Amino acid sequence: TIKKVGRVIEIEKISDTIAVKKVMSVAKQNNKQISKPDAEYMVTRVGVDLSLILNELDKLIAFVDTREIITKKDIDEICIQSLESKIFDLIKSICSKKIDIAIKQYHNMITNKEPQVLMLYMIARQYMMMYEAVLLDKKGYFTTQEIYKAYTSALFTNIPSRNICTIIEAANPNKVG
Repeated sequence: TIKKVGRVIEIEKISDTIAVKKVMSVAKQNNKQISKPDAEYMVTRVGVDLSLILNELDKLIAFVDTREIITKKDIDEICIQSLESKIFDLIKSICSKKIDIAIKQYHNMITNKEPQVLMLYMIARQYMMMYEAVLLDKKGYFTTQEIYKAYTSALFTNIPSRNICTIIEAANPNKVG
């Protein structure tokens, strides 16, 4: 077995917080600045695969060239978008009743040969999260922050918390608190 001739090392997925810190650290090492909100946006857009994040950050650093500051606009222009981020944008468009945009987003994913079964699963998962947010609202959690706290508690540890508030706000913009 492998254990007899070598060793097994389990590498866990990094957290969003660590990924954001890494983005800011690497940018600083390259004499660039990126605000924390923009670093968070980059991680949300690209995903938490450190190798991918570092590749995208290298592209950004080369793109901004002599400029010191990396902006959200730069990220939108240069960085790839993860499937999860694309699905999230699709759901946001649907919830905002921007059907023409939602159809274009869906068509682009199909054209780019995104796995349709995975897309369906991720869409269903996002709707389940919205449904759970409605249930939390009915249980007396009145603000987005309270619902977010409930999601980040032990009850919902398997749900990517960075999307919860934006989903709730898209589903019910009058509930933002």
